[in-house]
Amino acid sequence: MDYGLWSGEKLSKLSKKSEWTQIQRDPAKFRFPEGESFKEMHLRVSNRISEIASPGKTLIICSHGDVIKMLISHLIGLKINSFQQFFVEPASITQILVGENNSLVKANVTDHLKSNVKTGTRRAKASLSTLGGGDIQK
Repeated sequence: MDYGLWSGEKLSKLSKKSEWTQIQRDPAKFRFPEGESFKEMHLRVSNRISEIASPGKTLIICSHGDVIKMLISHLIGLKINSFQQFFVEPASITQILVGENNSLVKANVTDHLKSNVKTGTRRAKASLSTLGGGDIQK
């Protein structure tokens, strides 16, 4: 998603803007200043997925949360504004079965990120990111 002038800005700052409510409640009518509208992103995502996805074909798509949420909404037949109902954590896994009736198999799976006490690795901290992977807490 092209966030235009909003790219790289902290979500804690952006969430105080008057436009933030529209992004959350009615994104279909919003365009980022000098950036893309959610309708344009939806069209781009839906056109591309129709070109590359087909029943029986396995794809791995890596992208930012807003694009993944829009992809989920599109493939299961929801309207653009519905995409904000989904939450997608960084590095999470979503699986969609594409066919005559697309099915959301799993979403926002993060089991692969959980702590492993023996190796000392730890799960990535969840964020409230909704714009370009930033963290509203910072």
